[in-house]
Amino acid sequence: MVVEDPDPTNLKGYRLAGVTSFGIGCARPDFVGIYARVSQFENWVLGKLSTGECLLNWAERSYPSMFAPAGRETQFSDPYDFRFYAHTNSYLGVSRVDNHVYYLDSNGFYDVGLMSDWLPQAGCEPKPTECLFDWAEQQFSEMFPPLGGIDVVSYTYSYRYYPMIGTYLGLNSADNQIRYIAADGIERGAGSYDYWMEQSGCNAPLMETAAEKREN
Repeated sequence: MVVEDPDPTNLKGYRLAGVTSFGIGCARPDFVGIYARVSQFENWVLGKLSTGECLLNWAERSYPSMFAPAGRETQFSDPYDFRFYAHTNSYLGVSRVDNHVYYLDSNGFYDVGLMSDWLPQAGCEPKPTECLFDWAEQQFSEMFPPLGGIDVVSYTYSYRYYPMIGTYLGLNSADNQIRYIAADGIERGAGSYDYWMEQSGCNAPLMETAAEKREN
């Protein structure tokens, strides 16, 4: 369900207020419709968004004087995913080229650091994958040579690339699914992150142990 938005900076003139829970059709005359109030599920929704979206939402909540009005729609202009804030005449975005966060206002254009450095502070850090990827390399060594790939974070993906045969193994944090790209370049879903974490035995204590071994 959408309603008129009195905010003059919203050029579309409407905002999402509710999601249909049940009813006959949507807003049909003389029929009852039950809607879930979107604002009541904000935290749940944020948890399902990509890390980039999560970071931009956190910035709006944490620095309201810089990013007003909040709740702007994310726009895309290669290589940036960004939001424009009319009240403060500023932009905040993430570059897909270098995974840095950038801020633009009337005083200049600023590189404010790696997205991966901001994610823990914002509570948007991607789920740990090191133990799981290590396990996959051992279990399916013919698919992921050579062993010991380096973890890379790029927008919604945490992944490893295996140049010997041109394959990728990754986690898409936007939908919590493990993805595999074979040498033919076709992306395939391999199941949920939670399923494979259980299969591999990479629970929290093991993750901490693996991290300690890498550091030593």
